[in-house]
Amino acid sequence: MTRRRLPAALLTAFAATTVLLLLAAPAGAASTAEINRAEATSDWSHGSFAGSVSWDECNAGCLSWEVLVFDEPTNEYACDPFDYAENSDPNINKVWASGEQHANGTVPIEATNASLIAGVVGQRLCVLGLGRDETGYHPRVLTQKDFIALPGLPDLPGPSTKCIAARASVKKLKLRRAAAKKAGNAKRVRKLNRALKKAVAKRASAC
Repeated sequence: MTRRRLPAALLTAFAATTVLLLLAAPAGAASTAEINRAEATSDWSHGSFAGSVSWDECNAGCLSWEVLVFDEPTNEYACDPFDYAENSDPNINKVWASGEQHANGTVPIEATNASLIAGVVGQRLCVLGLGRDETGYHPRVLTQKDFIALPGLPDLPGPSTKCIAARASVKKLKLRRAAAKKAGNAKRVRKLNRALKKAVAKRASAC
């Protein structure tokens, strides 16, 4: 199967997102996660995975934390901390959630028959930690792992360049909107909401 390469501009955007993520992590944060198993059926319709998250950031001011696990295509998506707020992209597929936790500890992750993204060859697990305090939600990507499937997979076409660019545009606008909300800039939030609505429609058309 021939995989499409991400345009340089998108790779730069993903790198910038990673930098922002690291800067947003709480000082002294040492929460860890691991995925020990990530296996897909030969037709990529279902998956089995297992692992755990150890969280030690629920201290003064913490209201709760939660682990969310998403399934995404490997060849045009990058795990993003704001995937937790995505509800319109079928290629950001939530496959597991721990439920709210209120004290530090370790949460096991396991699913034996999770529904994956239909028709997509090559998928990845993204594990997010979602902390919450009085200022709001603070998402972080804790780890990721590609699914391993049986041999003899069908050679399905990948997404178009326009589709990849449209998806990246939506994620970029979401990051900007989150920053505007944090800064309390209501006017910019409204402007970005309008832009995001158009970008989502464009993505639906391209993909």
